[in-house]
Amino acid sequence: MRQCGSRGSTLVETLVVAGLVGLLAALMLPAVQAARESARRAVCANNLHQLGIAIHAYDVTWGCFPPASMVNVHSRAGNTVRGSRYSPLTLLLVHLEQVPLYDSLNFAVLTDDVPIFSLAAENITAAGKSVATFVCPSDPASVPDPYGTTNYRCNFGVCGECRSGREDGAFTYRGTRASDFGDGLGFTIAFSEKLVGGYPRGVYRPNRDWILPSDFHGNSRTVEEIRSICSSLSWAASQERVDFHAGRTWMTPSAKFTSFLVSVTPNSPIPDCGHAQTAGGIGVFGARSLHPHGVNVVLADGSVRFIHNEIRQEVWQALGTRAKNEAVDPF
Repeated sequence: MRQCGSRGSTLVETLVVAGLVGLLAALMLPAVQAARESARRAVCANNLHQLGIAIHAYDVTWGCFPPASMVNVHSRAGNTVRGSRYSPLTLLLVHLEQVPLYDSLNFAVLTDDVPIFSLAAENITAAGKSVATFVCPSDPASVPDPYGTTNYRCNFGVCGECRSGREDGAFTYRGTRASDFGDGLGFTIAFSEKLVGGYPRGVYRPNRDWILPSDFHGNSRTVEEIRSICSSLSWAASQERVDFHAGRTWMTPSAKFTSFLVSVTPNSPIPDCGHAQTAGGIGVFGARSLHPHGVNVVLADGSVRFIHNEIRQEVWQALGTRAKNEAVDPF
Protein backbone atom coordinates (compact mmCIF):
# COMPACT_ATOMS: atom_id res chain seq x y z
CA MET A 1 0.00 0.00 0.00
CA ARG A 2 1.38 3.31 -1.06
CA GLN A 3 1.66 6.02 1.59
CA CYS A 4 1.67 9.69 0.61
CA GLY A 5 4.23 11.95 2.28
CA SER A 6 4.39 15.75 2.39
CA ARG A 7 6.61 17.41 -0.18
CA GLY A 8 9.60 19.32 1.24
CA SER A 9 10.21 22.97 0.42
CA THR A 10 12.50 23.64 -2.46
CA LEU A 11 15.50 25.94 -2.15
CA VAL A 12 13.73 28.59 -4.21
CA GLU A 13 10.69 28.55 -1.93
CA THR A 14 12.89 28.82 1.16
CA LEU A 15 14.72 31.79 -0.30
CA VAL A 16 11.43 33.48 -1.20
CA VAL A 17 10.11 33.06 2.35
CA ALA A 18 13.38 34.33 3.81
CA GLY A 19 13.24 37.31 1.48
CA LEU A 20 9.68 38.13 2.51
CA VAL A 21 10.60 37.93 6.20
CA GLY A 22 13.57 40.21 5.59
CA LEU A 23 11.40 42.65 3.66
CA LEU A 24 8.81 42.77 6.44
CA ALA A 25 11.54 43.32 9.01
CA ALA A 26 13.01 46.14 6.94
CA LEU A 27 9.59 47.75 6.64
CA MET A 28 8.88 47.44 10.36
CA LEU A 29 12.26 48.61 11.64
CA PRO A 30 11.77 52.32 10.84
CA ALA A 31 8.37 52.22 12.52
CA VAL A 32 9.86 50.62 15.63
CA GLN A 33 12.69 53.14 15.69
CA ALA A 34 10.24 56.01 15.25
CA ALA A 35 8.12 54.71 18.13
CA ARG A 36 11.17 54.48 20.37
CA GLU A 37 12.28 58.01 19.49
CA SER A 38 8.76 59.27 20.11
CA ALA A 39 8.91 57.74 23.59
CA ARG A 40 12.35 59.26 24.23
CA ARG A 41 11.14 62.66 23.07
CA ALA A 42 8.17 62.40 25.43
CA VAL A 43 10.53 61.71 28.35
CA CYS A 44 12.64 64.67 27.28
CA ALA A 45 9.58 66.92 27.15
CA ASN A 46 8.49 65.74 30.59
CA ASN A 47 11.93 66.57 32.00
CA LEU A 48 11.56 70.11 30.69
CA HIS A 49 8.07 70.29 32.17
CA GLN A 50 9.53 69.37 35.56
CA LEU A 51 12.06 72.18 35.18
CA GLY A 52 9.21 74.55 34.37
CA ILE A 53 7.40 73.53 37.55
CA ALA A 54 10.62 73.85 39.53
CA ILE A 55 11.34 77.45 38.53
CA HIS A 56 7.89 78.46 39.71
CA ALA A 57 8.41 76.65 43.00
CA TYR A 58 11.69 78.55 43.32
CA ASP A 59 9.83 81.78 42.55
CA VAL A 60 7.35 81.08 45.34
CA THR A 61 10.24 80.61 47.78
CA TRP A 62 12.56 83.42 46.68
CA GLY A 63 10.38 85.85 44.76
CA CYS A 64 12.22 85.39 41.45
CA PHE A 65 13.45 82.76 39.05
CA PRO A 66 16.93 81.39 39.82
CA PRO A 67 19.83 83.46 38.46
CA ALA A 68 21.84 82.16 35.53
CA SER A 69 24.82 82.16 37.88
CA MET A 70 24.46 82.23 41.64
CA VAL A 71 27.53 83.78 43.28
CA ASN A 72 28.58 83.49 46.90
CA VAL A 73 30.98 86.42 47.19
CA HIS A 74 34.26 85.69 48.98
CA SER A 75 36.07 88.93 48.24
CA ARG A 76 35.90 92.10 46.17
CA ALA A 77 38.71 94.14 44.64
CA GLY A 78 37.36 97.02 42.60
CA ASN A 79 35.15 95.49 39.90
CA THR A 80 36.59 92.01 40.47
CA VAL A 81 34.50 89.57 42.48
CA ARG A 82 35.86 86.23 43.63
CA GLY A 83 33.57 83.58 44.99
CA SER A 84 31.75 80.33 44.36
CA ARG A 85 29.38 80.05 41.42
CA TYR A 86 26.53 77.61 40.80
CA SER A 87 24.10 77.02 37.95
CA PRO A 88 20.31 77.41 38.07
CA LEU A 89 20.03 73.63 37.74
CA THR A 90 21.93 73.32 41.02
CA LEU A 91 19.54 75.73 42.72
CA LEU A 92 16.53 73.79 41.43
CA LEU A 93 17.60 70.47 42.95
CA VAL A 94 15.45 71.01 46.05
CA HIS A 95 12.39 71.38 43.81
CA LEU A 96 13.20 68.24 41.80
CA GLU A 97 13.12 65.75 44.69
CA GLN A 98 16.91 65.96 45.01
CA VAL A 99 17.13 67.43 48.51
CA PRO A 100 19.85 65.00 49.76
CA LEU A 101 22.03 65.86 46.75
CA TYR A 102 21.51 69.59 47.32
CA ASP A 103 22.30 69.24 51.02
CA SER A 104 25.54 67.42 50.21
CA LEU A 105 26.93 70.49 48.41
CA ASN A 106 29.34 72.88 50.06
CA PHE A 107 28.31 76.29 48.74
CA ALA A 108 30.98 78.09 50.76
CA VAL A 109 34.07 76.78 48.95
CA LEU A 110 35.82 79.02 46.43
CA THR A 111 35.37 77.88 42.81
CA ASP A 112 36.87 80.79 40.84
CA ASP A 113 40.41 79.40 41.08
CA VAL A 114 39.46 75.87 40.00
CA PRO A 115 40.20 75.07 36.31
CA ILE A 116 38.00 73.54 33.61
CA PHE A 117 34.78 72.62 35.39
CA SER A 118 35.07 75.04 38.35
CA LEU A 119 34.28 72.20 40.71
CA ALA A 120 35.88 72.36 44.12
CA ALA A 121 37.23 69.11 45.54
CA GLU A 122 34.57 69.23 48.25
CA ASN A 123 31.83 68.93 45.61
CA ILE A 124 33.34 66.39 43.22
CA THR A 125 31.31 63.49 44.62
CA ALA A 126 28.04 65.38 44.31
CA ALA A 127 28.95 66.58 40.82
CA GLY A 128 29.39 62.97 39.74
CA LYS A 129 25.74 62.19 40.44
CA SER A 130 23.61 61.84 37.34
CA VAL A 131 20.22 63.51 37.74
CA ALA A 132 17.66 61.82 35.50
CA THR A 133 15.68 65.04 35.06
CA PHE A 134 18.73 66.67 33.47
CA VAL A 135 19.28 63.94 30.86
CA CYS A 136 17.51 63.47 27.54
CA PRO A 137 17.45 59.75 26.60
CA SER A 138 17.72 60.64 22.91
CA ASP A 139 21.33 61.73 23.46
CA PRO A 140 23.58 58.66 23.92
CA ALA A 141 26.47 60.90 25.04
CA SER A 142 24.60 61.92 28.20
CA VAL A 143 26.51 59.72 30.62
CA PRO A 144 28.63 60.73 33.63
CA ASP A 145 32.34 60.82 32.81
CA PRO A 146 33.04 61.39 35.64
CA TYR A 147 30.54 64.23 36.18
CA GLY A 148 26.78 64.27 35.88
CA THR A 149 25.89 65.73 32.48
CA THR A 150 22.99 67.90 31.38
CA ASN A 151 21.05 68.29 28.14
CA TYR A 152 19.01 71.24 29.38
CA ARG A 153 20.15 74.84 29.23
CA CYS A 154 18.65 78.06 30.55
CA ASN A 155 17.92 80.82 28.04
CA PHE A 156 20.25 83.81 28.44
CA GLY A 157 18.89 85.66 25.40
CA VAL A 158 20.09 86.60 21.95
CA CYS A 159 23.84 86.96 22.18
CA GLY A 160 24.87 86.90 25.82
CA GLU A 161 27.60 89.41 26.49
CA CYS A 162 28.27 90.54 22.93
CA ARG A 163 28.18 94.25 22.10
CA SER A 164 24.43 94.19 21.50
CA GLY A 165 23.70 91.82 24.39
CA ARG A 166 21.28 93.02 27.07
CA GLU A 167 20.69 90.03 29.37
CA ASP A 168 17.38 89.82 27.55
CA GLY A 169 16.56 86.14 28.12
CA ALA A 170 14.46 84.43 30.76
CA PHE A 171 17.56 84.10 32.97
CA THR A 172 19.93 86.85 34.07
CA TYR A 173 22.68 87.24 36.63
CA ARG A 174 20.27 88.74 39.16
CA GLY A 175 17.23 86.54 38.58
CA THR A 176 14.04 87.63 36.81
CA ARG A 177 10.51 88.17 38.13
CA ALA A 178 7.22 87.49 36.39
CA SER A 179 6.74 91.24 36.02
CA ASP A 180 9.93 91.37 33.92
CA PHE A 181 8.32 89.34 31.14
CA GLY A 182 6.68 92.07 29.09
CA ASP A 183 6.18 89.64 26.22
CA GLY A 184 4.40 87.20 28.53
CA LEU A 185 5.63 84.08 30.31
CA GLY A 186 3.95 81.92 27.68
CA PHE A 187 5.95 83.54 24.87
CA THR A 188 9.42 83.34 26.38
CA ILE A 189 11.65 80.25 26.39
CA ALA A 190 12.95 79.24 29.81
CA PHE A 191 14.95 76.10 28.95
CA SER A 192 15.79 74.22 25.78
CA GLU A 193 17.90 71.25 24.77
CA LYS A 194 21.55 71.04 23.86
CA LEU A 195 23.66 67.99 23.06
CA VAL A 196 26.49 66.98 25.35
CA GLY A 197 30.01 67.44 23.99
CA GLY A 198 31.37 64.67 21.81
CA TYR A 199 33.92 62.08 22.78
CA PRO A 200 36.52 60.83 21.99
CA ARG A 201 38.41 64.06 21.92
CA GLY A 202 39.85 64.93 18.56
CA VAL A 203 36.71 63.93 16.65
CA TYR A 204 34.97 67.26 16.09
CA ARG A 205 31.20 67.04 15.79
CA PRO A 206 29.60 70.37 14.82
CA ASN A 207 26.30 69.57 16.54
CA ARG A 208 28.06 68.84 19.85
CA ASP A 209 31.35 70.69 20.17
CA TRP A 210 32.31 74.33 19.87
CA ILE A 211 35.20 76.22 18.38
CA LEU A 212 37.29 78.73 20.30
CA PRO A 213 38.36 81.30 17.69
CA SER A 214 41.87 82.61 18.11
CA ASP A 215 40.90 86.20 17.28
CA PHE A 216 37.28 86.66 18.29
CA HIS A 217 36.79 89.91 20.28
CA GLY A 218 33.14 88.95 20.67
CA ASN A 219 32.22 91.59 23.22
CA SER A 220 32.89 94.26 20.60
CA ARG A 221 30.69 92.64 17.94
CA THR A 222 26.98 92.47 17.17
CA VAL A 223 25.03 89.22 16.96
CA GLU A 224 25.01 89.47 13.15
CA GLU A 225 28.79 89.80 13.08
CA ILE A 226 29.17 86.85 15.44
CA ARG A 227 26.95 84.65 13.29
CA SER A 228 29.05 85.54 10.27
CA ILE A 229 32.30 84.71 12.08
CA CYS A 230 31.07 81.35 13.37
CA SER A 231 29.61 80.30 10.02
CA SER A 232 32.98 80.87 8.35
CA LEU A 233 35.08 78.90 10.84
CA SER A 234 36.66 75.57 10.04
CA TRP A 235 37.98 73.23 12.71
CA ALA A 236 40.64 72.09 10.27
CA ALA A 237 42.18 75.57 10.35
CA SER A 238 45.32 75.45 12.45
CA GLN A 239 44.47 78.65 14.28
CA GLU A 240 41.26 77.27 15.75
CA ARG A 241 40.74 75.15 18.84
CA VAL A 242 37.82 72.92 19.83
CA ASP A 243 36.24 72.32 23.22
CA PHE A 244 34.62 68.91 23.79
CA HIS A 245 33.19 69.57 27.28
CA ALA A 246 29.76 71.00 26.43
CA GLY A 247 27.18 70.03 29.05
CA ARG A 248 29.64 67.86 30.97
CA THR A 249 28.40 69.10 34.36
CA TRP A 250 25.07 70.42 35.60
CA MET A 251 26.71 72.26 38.50
CA THR A 252 28.79 75.00 36.87
CA PRO A 253 27.16 78.09 35.32
CA SER A 254 28.47 78.96 31.87
CA ALA A 255 27.51 78.83 28.21
CA LYS A 256 29.78 75.80 28.08
CA PHE A 257 27.61 73.82 30.48
CA THR A 258 24.22 75.22 31.51
CA SER A 259 23.01 78.13 29.33
CA PHE A 260 22.28 78.70 25.64
CA LEU A 261 21.60 81.60 23.29
CA VAL A 262 18.99 82.15 20.58
CA SER A 263 21.50 83.71 18.19
CA VAL A 264 20.85 80.83 15.76
CA THR A 265 17.78 78.69 15.13
CA PRO A 266 17.48 75.11 16.49
CA ASN A 267 20.01 72.66 15.03
CA SER A 268 21.48 75.43 12.90
CA PRO A 269 24.24 74.50 10.43
CA ILE A 270 26.19 77.43 11.87
CA PRO A 271 28.54 75.79 14.40
CA ASP A 272 28.85 76.87 17.99
CA CYS A 273 31.81 79.14 18.56
CA GLY A 274 32.96 81.81 20.96
CA HIS A 275 33.91 82.31 24.59
CA ALA A 276 31.83 80.34 27.09
CA GLN A 277 33.45 80.96 30.45
CA THR A 278 30.52 83.03 31.78
CA ALA A 279 26.83 82.20 32.05
CA GLY A 280 26.02 84.62 29.24
CA GLY A 281 28.87 83.64 26.99
CA ILE A 282 29.87 85.49 23.85
CA GLY A 283 29.18 83.74 20.57
CA VAL A 284 26.91 81.10 19.11
CA PHE A 285 25.68 78.49 21.60
CA GLY A 286 22.50 77.22 20.00
CA ALA A 287 19.76 74.78 20.97
CA ARG A 288 20.45 71.34 19.49
CA SER A 289 19.00 67.84 19.79
CA LEU A 290 18.85 64.46 18.05
CA HIS A 291 15.06 64.60 17.72
CA PRO A 292 14.00 64.65 14.07
CA HIS A 293 13.12 68.15 12.86
CA GLY A 294 13.55 70.25 16.00
CA VAL A 295 13.98 70.71 19.74
CA ASN A 296 11.81 70.73 22.84
CA VAL A 297 11.52 73.91 24.89
CA VAL A 298 9.73 74.79 28.10
CA LEU A 299 8.32 78.29 28.22
CA ALA A 300 8.45 80.45 31.31
CA ASP A 301 4.83 79.61 32.13
CA GLY A 302 5.77 75.92 32.39
CA SER A 303 4.26 74.74 29.11
CA VAL A 304 6.33 72.57 26.76
CA ARG A 305 6.49 73.04 23.00
CA PHE A 306 8.33 71.38 20.13
CA ILE A 307 10.03 73.98 17.94
CA HIS A 308 10.86 73.00 14.36
CA ASN A 309 14.22 73.70 12.79
CA GLU A 310 12.53 75.75 10.07
CA ILE A 311 11.35 78.46 12.47
CA ARG A 312 12.33 81.91 11.23
CA GLN A 313 15.29 83.51 12.97
CA GLU A 314 13.31 86.60 13.98
CA VAL A 315 10.56 84.49 15.55
CA TRP A 316 13.07 82.32 17.40
CA GLN A 317 14.83 85.40 18.74
CA ALA A 318 11.50 86.87 19.80
CA LEU A 319 10.80 83.71 21.82
CA GLY A 320 14.23 84.06 23.38
CA THR A 321 13.66 87.59 24.68
CA ARG A 322 11.32 88.42 27.53
CA ALA A 323 10.40 92.08 27.05
CA LYS A 324 10.93 93.38 23.52
CA ASN A 325 7.22 93.67 22.71
CA GLU A 326 7.34 91.20 19.81
CA ALA A 327 3.96 89.77 18.92
CA VAL A 328 4.75 86.17 17.94
CA ASP A 329 2.63 83.06 18.07
CA PRO A 330 4.40 80.18 16.30
CA PHE A 331 2.29 77.60 18.11
